[in-house]
This record gives sequence, C-alpha cells and structure tokens, in this order.
Amino acid sequence: MNGDLCPYREHEPQTEVGRQAWDVLTRCVHQFEFVPAGDKFVATRLILPAALSLADALGYDERVVEMLDACEAGALAGLRAH
Repeated sequence: MNGDLCPYREHEPQTEVGRQAWDVLTRCVHQFEFVPAGDKFVATRLILPAALSLADALGYDERVVEMLDACEAGALAGLRAH
C-alpha cells in the first residue's frame, strides 16, 4: 500500500451535517433532472424541492440545505465523468 486513503474514505463526510447531506443526496438519486444530449441523457440538476422536503421530513439540521449545492455539484461532475 502507498499510504493513500481509499477514495471512499478520503471523501467521506466529516461532520454530522455532512453525513445528513450525503444521506439526502443518496436517497434522492432518482431526483435528478436529465435532458437528451445526442444519443444519451445528461443530468442537469438535482430537483431541490424534493431533496429539501426529504431533509425536513427526516428532521435533519437546516444547514443541510447549504451543503446540498456542493453535493449536487459533486454528483453532477461524477455523473458527467461516466
């Protein structure tokens, strides 16, 4: 081993609010909007009202809302890379 962390461990949430935001994002995996782009579909955004409703229903910290933008950006970058 070279001492590097596994990418999953390296990027895992470090705070409770971060874990809550990650939970919301993973539960909302079907709440991304996709648009046609040639012969495939491309994710364009997270449908935020659905994500916010879920966070509220789970009783999560209101700071989760602030983190969802960063979560969305990371998820979209990952989706585009594949």
